[in-house]
Amino acid sequence: MLHLPDGLSQDSLHMLMTCEPQIKEIGDLISRTDVLLFGIGTAMRMADQRHIADDVRKQLVDNHAVGEALGQYCDIDGKLIYSTNNIGLSLPDVVKIPNVIAVAGGQDKSSAIIGVMRACQKGILIIDEQAAEGMRQLLQISAL
Repeated sequence: MLHLPDGLSQDSLHMLMTCEPQIKEIGDLISRTDVLLFGIGTAMRMADQRHIADDVRKQLVDNHAVGEALGQYCDIDGKLIYSTNNIGLSLPDVVKIPNVIAVAGGQDKSSAIIGVMRACQKGILIIDEQAAEGMRQLLQISAL
């Protein structure tokens, strides 16, 4: 796993990717990933955790961002609203990975789960009962 601050400039990321052998090696490993396990968060909570700038927060609110995964913020329809500059995988990269597992829990993440899963368009989803009930209500699916 590679932990770098979110929001690095494109120039900084490019320099790190080309000049640092360990980062280049991690990039190469990522390109050969065959199993991905990732978590889904609510857009504004993740924006807080990632210290996203106020102008970007406004963009997220104005464009109805609900979920975040892998540094990608999306609306409930799965449309990508904003991407952080990072080294690693993004939601569009998920289609290349054979085994994808997303994890989330809690009713407050229901719309985030729907949006992120619509954005990545594949994988196994692991959720709890509260998230499932919230998603059922949002999608207006009858209870069994």
